[in-house]
Amino acid sequence: MASISAYFVWLVSTKGDGVVTDPSSWNGADPGFGAGTVILVGMIGMWYVGFQVPTRE
Repeated sequence: MASISAYFVWLVSTKGDGVVTDPSSWNGADPGFGAGTVILVGMIGMWYVGFQVPTRE
């Protein structure tokens, strides 16, 4: 889910009107921090749920 969200953030705010295979043509306002942040927060969330949330026995 985090990777899908990051892809759409990248598509909308980083790629802009550019071509996927040519990073120099990407003209979006965000240099990539938005998609990276979504991935990072998603990974932290998965770690938190997997290791910190207690389960019933």
